[in-house]
Amino acid sequence: MQMKFYRAFNALWSMIGGKVSDTVALHPVRSYCLPILLYGLEAVPVSNSLCNMLICCRSRVMFGTFCVSSTENINLISAYTGILPIAEVLNLRSNRFVQSLDADRSVVHSLFYIVFRHDVTLPV
Repeated sequence: MQMKFYRAFNALWSMIGGKVSDTVALHPVRSYCLPILLYGLEAVPVSNSLCNMLICCRSRVMFGTFCVSSTENINLISAYTGILPIAEVLNLRSNRFVQSLDADRSVVHSLFYIVFRHDVTLPV
């Protein structure tokens, strides 16, 4: 997962790096590379160590794109460009996943109910 993310980023960066502004370069990273990094994580519980690894991957890309060396700068750039923190993105994706299960009452939802003996509900 981590290797595929870096491979996708390096392929994009080799084509557009230095030729466009940094904020324009973020769009393909957000729309192409981050989904590779976060693929399938909405369906499983994410441990703190995995979350930290995801944050580190995104931070390294931001460090390289914007040529900064401080986490505070990365947080400011993320806030100004509208990039949500990884933990928030994971929460949103998992909530959407649970809502999709709840909406269609699929076989997976029924199996979850049978195995864990409680209904899938969203946190309020």
